[in-house]
Amino acid sequence: MLAESERGEFMSDISISTSGKLYVKNQYFKAMPSAIGGELGCTMCQFINAIMVGLKMGNSGLEIVNQCSPVVFFMGTFGYMICQGSMFISSLRLGENNKKEANRVFNAAIDLCLVVAFFFSVLGSLFSPQIAAFLASDQNAAGVTDYIRVLFPAAVTIILAYLPVGFLQLVGKYKESTTVVAVTGITTTVLSWAFIFPMDLGLKGAALATAMANFAGCVIGIWYLTSGMTPFHFDVHTLKISDITGFVRYGIREALGEGTQAVAVLLTNKILIASQIPGANTIYAVVNTLRGLLYCVDGGIALTGTAIRGIFYGEKDYPLLRKMLNLELNTAHLVAGATAVLIVIFRNYIPALLGSDVNAEVGLSCFAAALIIASFNNIYSNYFNTIGRNSLASVIVILRKLVFCVAFCWLFWKLGITIWLFYPAADVATFLTILAVGHFLNGNKEKYYMLDTETEKQMQNYYMTVPLGREQEAKDELARLSDVAEISTSESKRITEAAMNLLSLIHEPGGTEINLRLCVTPDDLLLSLRYLGDKEAIPTQAELDQAVDGLQGKARYSEAWGFHSLLFEGERSGT
Repeated sequence: MLAESERGEFMSDISISTSGKLYVKNQYFKAMPSAIGGELGCTMCQFINAIMVGLKMGNSGLEIVNQCSPVVFFMGTFGYMICQGSMFISSLRLGENNKKEANRVFNAAIDLCLVVAFFFSVLGSLFSPQIAAFLASDQNAAGVTDYIRVLFPAAVTIILAYLPVGFLQLVGKYKESTTVVAVTGITTTVLSWAFIFPMDLGLKGAALATAMANFAGCVIGIWYLTSGMTPFHFDVHTLKISDITGFVRYGIREALGEGTQAVAVLLTNKILIASQIPGANTIYAVVNTLRGLLYCVDGGIALTGTAIRGIFYGEKDYPLLRKMLNLELNTAHLVAGATAVLIVIFRNYIPALLGSDVNAEVGLSCFAAALIIASFNNIYSNYFNTIGRNSLASVIVILRKLVFCVAFCWLFWKLGITIWLFYPAADVATFLTILAVGHFLNGNKEKYYMLDTETEKQMQNYYMTVPLGREQEAKDELARLSDVAEISTSESKRITEAAMNLLSLIHEPGGTEINLRLCVTPDDLLLSLRYLGDKEAIPTQAELDQAVDGLQGKARYSEAWGFHSLLFEGERSGT
């Protein structure tokens, strides 16, 4: 049924049909496995390697893999930045139905990945011993050297690994994206076991397994992308300076997480080495191995809603934007809470699973205590990025993953306090920072949501879910607009006609229903239809213009992660 939403109330519910809520939820949960897989990336390879190396070499093996991880994170920083930046630009071109330019951006991203990988390979070939000495403790320097001497020449497999997964997600190919991640994980497991145990290649074998597994994932992912099921294919184009600046501009925020994590692991290892606390580096390796994997899951939960939130924010659909944010927070807290309980229950057994005999009970308990707060911080840093608070989002990432972690680790060491308390302390400090921003820097916007409530108070939002095959019922319901809204009968007829015309342009949607929203202010009108659909069934601009010919404004099409939207924005036409 068509119903007016409540407006302007903090944490207020919105009047939307149950199936409409489920529509958003189903799309969110459908995209989540693929998003988590994209976040895992090379972290999953590091996690598997840590298990295999730990089982073979014990504490020293775990420490070596952990002390090498900044190299992987630094490579991942560039790969993730190029991936996220090129995805954003390509999605804009697809939204304009400019497939040729979208494909050119995809090829430019591959070219830039190859160029960056070449520099990493040269760097590693020339300076591996010096880099290893900087990263590792004295007793682990030789092992770190062996590991990174294989990783650096194989940099292209790590840097390029993010791209196929990301672009498959962009066009809604969740199954294929998840397949790529699964193949990478399975290949890493099989090859790591084969190289480390039967073949006894040690650390070189672990690094080689990572490189070969990522290569396999890249080949399969690029084959999916270029086999005809997506708008992308190989083409010869010259990489432009504008491409590089665009990738950096739109991808740096997401890449900050990888970069700050690299620096944080490096500096924390240095502090723990200097502290001379017995077993501290091994405990950190155990906790950090688990932490990297779980933070990727947390990041995937946050990333899943980014594109959908972006649509809602662009349409000023604040009620559903709040609903999406609350859905993400609830999901993240549920996952984090369950994970924390499991860690606490099995804290005495986790080191043994990684091949270590160290007592990591206190470290794991402190880490578990931080998880729920950490999930809140991660969701909000992504949310701020969605609503255009990019600088604030970046500051939160740097504070949370680098500044607070390293500062509290050093401070607790110097004060003689249990050093592992730096995990919850860093996330509590980040949480308080977010609260302070919400209270003191929000201006006339809602606390925590930071939405323009003055604009929202002028809006009247109406929602309706249209099941496929029941368009005539939708038309009958829309005819009641003048009864429930401050809309004249003649304007209601024009809106109904435009809505039905737009509905007729949606061909073979992949879902079972279409979500319709009407937003009116005293002067403006916004009409949107959201649906799942076939990427090739995009209406032309001429069709969109003809559909809304009776209204004063412009219609456009947008898409993200398989979530399509036909949007009209214009002026009220009065009587």
